[in-house]
Amino acid sequence: MDRGNPIQVEKDRISELPVDMLDNIMGFLPIAEAARIAVLSRIWRDTWFNLTRLNFDCHFFDYMIKKYSNDCATASFHIIYKVLLQNNGSILKFVVCLPAHHSLRYSSTIRSRLFDFEQWMLRVMGKGVEEIHLRFNPNLYDFRLPNCIFSCRTLKSLYLYGVSFKPIHAHSILPNVTSLCCERVNFCDLIPHVANVPMLENLSFIQCKSFSEFNITAPKLRYLTIKRQDTWSLMLPNTLDIRSICTLDIDCVSIKGFVEVYNMREESTALKVECLKLSESSAPARGGTIDWLTRRWADIALEEEGEVFAPAGDDDA
Repeated sequence: MDRGNPIQVEKDRISELPVDMLDNIMGFLPIAEAARIAVLSRIWRDTWFNLTRLNFDCHFFDYMIKKYSNDCATASFHIIYKVLLQNNGSILKFVVCLPAHHSLRYSSTIRSRLFDFEQWMLRVMGKGVEEIHLRFNPNLYDFRLPNCIFSCRTLKSLYLYGVSFKPIHAHSILPNVTSLCCERVNFCDLIPHVANVPMLENLSFIQCKSFSEFNITAPKLRYLTIKRQDTWSLMLPNTLDIRSICTLDIDCVSIKGFVEVYNMREESTALKVECLKLSESSAPARGGTIDWLTRRWADIALEEEGEVFAPAGDDDA
């Protein structure tokens, strides 16, 4: 090596990127990987302490089980709380998705520490959270959504899986939520009360229980998704006016029940649907669903200018 030529240290060009781009890069990483990167330099450490997207998904819980084994539940709760406590900036997205194959390890801890979940929610709401994803196993524990979520004014998107939905008794809930997706959510035993979700545009019910008890009004509703719902569970909330929806996304299992139930409603008039998305389902469709749909689709009249999307691969149907 020529000692006359000093070693040229290559610039770390990634660290010189704008702060919002660094935040975006770190936000896409599994949370454990993001924490490791934080030790590389002061820039990455500052990005970590101001990370706007905190994603405690299956990768996080897999990592915790490998590292802490028998005490993984307590350790996971501690780390989530510590990360929230150390965050110095805004938290725009917060994700907690407990994978089903690890639920047994966490079931007793979740039952005994529901208070922790409420504290997490209060923390992220104080940080201006706009998007929340919560996923739990409904077969092992009944996780009731914390009341503070229903009054959060910064929240815009809410995805729920395997929780009990029991909103507060208020005239208006989820005041700025535009997208609400409920999958395997339990709406049983709700207080008979009508609440307005004033900004809601996109609403999804996927394999939910008793969502007819979810008495809401949604004057701006434009997109409705219903999947994996049998006729007995397809009674729409009486207070929900769906005549304004422009897109209906429904599967072959649910379509027949949807038409039958809608025709029983007092205001059963033509829907102004511009786009119908008819998809397949993981559950087997009841016999003759497509044939029945062909014969009976006139029961829900579409605007002449509307566009119907047939199921993929069923061009001959």
